[in-house]
Amino acid sequence: MKQKEVTFIEEDQKAKTSAQTIPYGVKSIKAQKVHKHGYAGQNVKVAVLDSGIDGKHEDLHVTGGVSFVPAESDPFVDPHKHGTHVAGTIAALDNKVGVVGVAPKASIYAVKVADENGDGYYSWIIKRD
Repeated sequence: MKQKEVTFIEEDQKAKTSAQTIPYGVKSIKAQKVHKHGYAGQNVKVAVLDSGIDGKHEDLHVTGGVSFVPAESDPFVDPHKHGTHVAGTIAALDNKVGVVGVAPKASIYAVKVADENGDGYYSWIIKRD
């Protein structure tokens, strides 16, 4: 039966969950190939200057951090979630959960320079004691 309100019907398909997703960017640069040869970010340190990094995220191992945001002293709390996303793109663990990053064995450091709204000031960093 045809209805004028319906412009398209897609055939029902089976959906399958996956334990870990390989993001498009990781696939497109063929990071998995270099991971298999032992190049996965070992001995690489990356500072993520953003809104902090969720220190309890199951896909991340955050090595250290500092906050430059006056009212938010904990770099391991990220209410804005942008810093956590960036850290995951860089170094989400290859742990069969969630996603995998470009360099899953890199050391990640949270440098909180943006508040819960994603805003920050250069003066916060410049004036740091």
